[in-house]
Amino acid sequence: MLASEQSFGEHLRALRTERGWSQADLAARLGVSVATLSRWEHGWSRPDPRRRQELCVLLARGSSGPSRRRRPPARVVAAARRIARALEEIARAARNGG
Repeated sequence: MLASEQSFGEHLRALRTERGWSQADLAARLGVSVATLSRWEHGWSRPDPRRRQELCVLLARGSSGPSRRRRPPARVVAAARRIARALEEIARAARNGG
């Protein structure tokens, strides 16, 4: 399935499981509850822009990379921007019915 054919939640779940993370793992990294992450993955709600950016950075660097207190390397920022654009494209397509 192409990324544009996936919902935001499906894409989020695919990226999370691709990294071998449970919902609890990702929720802890983001500082949100497992219930909140579950709602995002099921499409019942969406993360706010700040959380989307955090998701992009976490999912772009995977389990390795700098701590959250350091500025991420340029390659991580570029990957996060690509993921953010893809997620926005998915959201736009979902809003437009397809």
